[in-house]
Amino acid sequence: MKQLDNKIVGLIAGLLVPVIMAYLIYKLNYSGHDSFIDLVKGLYQLKSLGKLLSVSVVPNLIIFFLSLTMEAEKTARGIMIATIFWAVITGILFLVN
Repeated sequence: MKQLDNKIVGLIAGLLVPVIMAYLIYKLNYSGHDSFIDLVKGLYQLKSLGKLLSVSVVPNLIIFFLSLTMEAEKTARGIMIATIFWAVITGILFLVN
């Protein structure tokens, strides 16, 4: 597991997991109506894109604590950096809307 203990792995995972989670939310709830891009545009117009991002980042918390449990502190740092990035984006969306 020490091979995966670096910030880059954590950063990539922390950036990709919320995107994958948002897509899974789309697939499970809205897949028959519009494309994923149309859903994102619609949520932005409805001023709800920040809410989708907020929910999508929750799995990062799980991955963060799993990384700490497996003593992969550098990976956990990368995940935290990515989560802060998503938090800033979400905060900006809430302020703009």
